[in-house]
Amino acid sequence: MVRILGCLLGLSLWAGAAWGLPHLELKVWGSQPVRVVRLPSRVRLQLLKATDGLQPLENLAFGMPIAINGGFFNRLTQQPLGALRWQGQWWSSPILGRGVLAWNDQGEMRISRLRWRGQVRAAGMDPIPVLTLNSGYVVPGVAAYTHHWGSRYVAQTDEELVALMEQDRVVALYPTGRAGGSSFPLSRRQWLLVARGWQAWQRLQDLSLGSQVVWSEQFDPPELEDFPHLLGAGPLLVAEGRVVLDAEWERFQPAFARQRAARSALCLDNSLSLISVGASQESLGLTLAELANFLQQQGCRFALNLDGGSSTTLIWQGQTLTSGSRIHNGLGVVP
Repeated sequence: MVRILGCLLGLSLWAGAAWGLPHLELKVWGSQPVRVVRLPSRVRLQLLKATDGLQPLENLAFGMPIAINGGFFNRLTQQPLGALRWQGQWWSSPILGRGVLAWNDQGEMRISRLRWRGQVRAAGMDPIPVLTLNSGYVVPGVAAYTHHWGSRYVAQTDEELVALMEQDRVVALYPTGRAGGSSFPLSRRQWLLVARGWQAWQRLQDLSLGSQVVWSEQFDPPELEDFPHLLGAGPLLVAEGRVVLDAEWERFQPAFARQRAARSALCLDNSLSLISVGASQESLGLTLAELANFLQQQGCRFALNLDGGSSTTLIWQGQTLTSGSRIHNGLGVVP
């Protein structure tokens, strides 16, 4: 049962909430502290990303009154694992059909699962599927890397084939050796296609030097393509007011779904809410199922789990209410 802590305190946190200002609610779910930041229906959101390694959310959100940690990343490689899209440009493409928050500058928002695939086509060739773009999710197939990945790409696996692209033309093909042994510059004009595995090699090596390629993308659902900004995480917890949690479908490990941890989440009804549950230790907090049930009971029409555990961080009016470790990305509210 949810118990509101201190009604008078809740009212005093933002006396102007009725005038469309953000306000903070403090609650308890079981024995876990819950912090809910309710945003007005029209709010300006900013996707946040570390430019050098991992950073505390306080650094990423410097000057912003409200912020929450974002999606997943690899702590060892410090690379993103999920959708990061800003002003129509992919900082990191979606993976595994996981849940995303999509929004535009007019205040429209969607929470949904998203399947994405890129594609390059050259004259006289079958299309070449591109599985990821600027992503730390490394699997056999063809991946693409632009300057949004960084100033250089370093081979992620052994025996890659790298097609160096100058705008829309193939200018060179380079086989690599051991992972980490080859490095390629990236710029606004220069980007890469990278083949991993024999089948991907076969497709990419058929590209002729000087040939022109056409890039295209597919979104499922297609309406999400119209949103210039996306933040991906997962699993999707609630849709149309129903609990739809399916961690296995979104390719999360069973242990991830069962464990108790501090949680961060997004709740969308008439407006967006930022949710933080528990303290930032892995042994405390809620399971995903408990979080989904809590958010449904709070009236969320749609809800998305964010990275949790030690990443869980929430900033309210410039003060860190839940303090986590260094992270790769987050979501801020523009003052």
